[in-house]
Amino acid sequence: MTTKRTRMTLPETHLCRQGSAKGAFSPLKLKDVADYLRRVEKLQAPIDLEEPLRDLVVTFDTGVMVGTWKRDITKVVEGKREVLWKAGHPLRFTTHGAGQIAQKVLPSRFWPGFKQLVRINPKRANGVWSDFAALCGKRVLVRTARRKVGAGSVVRAIRSCHSLKYAVYSNLALVEDFMQHSHLQGLPVVSWSLSTATMHVKFSAVDEDLLGMAKLMNSGLENQCIATVDAWNSETAKKSVVLVGGVYRLVSATGLPAWSDRAYARWEHRGTTAKLSQKITQAWQGIQQGAAEVQDAYDEALDIKIPDCKKYLQKWLEENDGSEVLARQAIECLKDPTATPASTLARCVDALALAAQKGTSLSRQFEIEKMASTMLRDGVAKAEAEARMDEVMAATTIAFGQASG
Repeated sequence: MTTKRTRMTLPETHLCRQGSAKGAFSPLKLKDVADYLRRVEKLQAPIDLEEPLRDLVVTFDTGVMVGTWKRDITKVVEGKREVLWKAGHPLRFTTHGAGQIAQKVLPSRFWPGFKQLVRINPKRANGVWSDFAALCGKRVLVRTARRKVGAGSVVRAIRSCHSLKYAVYSNLALVEDFMQHSHLQGLPVVSWSLSTATMHVKFSAVDEDLLGMAKLMNSGLENQCIATVDAWNSETAKKSVVLVGGVYRLVSATGLPAWSDRAYARWEHRGTTAKLSQKITQAWQGIQQGAAEVQDAYDEALDIKIPDCKKYLQKWLEENDGSEVLARQAIECLKDPTATPASTLARCVDALALAAQKGTSLSRQFEIEKMASTMLRDGVAKAEAEARMDEVMAATTIAFGQASG
């Protein structure tokens, strides 16, 4: 009989995924996302500590990574000194947090081998860690939050570790920054997802009711798309603040991100949160313009004939580093009832975007959606170039005929 091995660290967990799906349209607003994030923040009760890692005693007894501070960690709040965390009280580690701290304590590339040592000889691992940690006298930012473990048990865990230059910009702060702008407050949320590592929100870039848009679809506008913004953030440095314009096709619940540089904005967690908020405002116009480009291209793609969509997908994915598995999935999605029925470039794009929903993660889904957007851009550009060439050839033939006459 085999015994289940104890996990050294706490894995990242999925907290929420809400929004529209095929034929089901979400009434969510940014306000609803903000309300949920406030509840999560209250439950997690995050505490940030600015201390040197030599004062953090880390042990691996029983194969579990546990940290305790050598002294009380205090902070002056409104003229009074408050204890943030008491000496000797245990802290667990998330997998991500453990990896980040290990980068600061252990020699380069030592962490994978060190984890093997923990399994073989935990006490020796304690001594090795202590020896290296004694050299870490520089103050760093250690981020902690409450985590649920097992059936109802709650612990506080170290979830990440950064230099003091890191700008703390919470998921709630990002959504609230959107809501501070009057033209964004009432925008509907298409979908959103939250884990202990990252947040992703896709919301409409136009003030239109999704349920009202659904009624338009039932009137025959089955290819109706809306301009959207994909917003990403991480409170643990797993991802920068990212905004990407694009479109969302209502009937298939698929997204197509923009390819224009001006529709893509990315900022690392540095500087002040006020600067990040200001940059969001500055990027908004470019994001909307990029989304409009995708919408125009998709409208053109509805009229671009593709004789054999299966062969087109196979060839394009082969030339653009798409895997055989993805090619099979995309070809299978040509049969999806929500894909454009006509044999057009739009049908091929729909199939690849639908295949993206089979991705193992949100980041993988977004990566495949970008491939679908690239297919759209390249296909439209090729069709336009061929049309211009046909016009030149036609004009040349007419001119030649007139000269001969």
